[in-house]
Amino acid sequence: MNTGYASADKITGPWTRIDKPAIHVTNPAILVRADKTIYVIGRGESPEKVNIATAFTAPSFDVTYTLLNEGKNVLPNDCELEDPTIWWANNQFNIVCNDWKGKATGVSKGGAQYFSKDGLSYTLMSKEPVFTKTVEFDDQTTETFSRRERPYVYVNEKDEVIAFFTTCLPQQGPARIVIQPVANYYPGN
Repeated sequence: MNTGYASADKITGPWTRIDKPAIHVTNPAILVRADKTIYVIGRGESPEKVNIATAFTAPSFDVTYTLLNEGKNVLPNDCELEDPTIWWANNQFNIVCNDWKGKATGVSKGGAQYFSKDGLSYTLMSKEPVFTKTVEFDDQTTETFSRRERPYVYVNEKDEVIAFFTTCLPQQGPARIVIQPVANYYPGN
């Protein structure tokens, strides 16, 4: 349950990899704040081997990360997560993640949305899943996937979500990325 990183001055490299883990989570979602400090939330593990949301901060990406909340779950009611995505809007941290065991939405691996003012304690936006394994397309047809995960939100300059990405595995055939347009969603609380 470790994540490291590599850095480069340009996208084509050369890349330099660090030799040790930067944080002890998998599937991290990284938020670079306006002041260039870093906030990370990812899938940690409790002593009981439960997937919990663990958060970290750092003054920049290439220094030591500080574990927040003593490594305890930042999600309410012992909810579990996988594959969080994060963005800043409405003066709060906003995440969408897979509801690992369905404790938040009642749908195992359905999409759950949370917000937090401090990054230490999150509140569930709604018990209604923000996504399920079924996708409705523009032509009103639907497809139910065997797996739908790795949610990612794309925001505009106003911090409004304008596209939602997920990786989908059909019942048969190769996995693909499904991109859904979003009508300028701005989270409330």
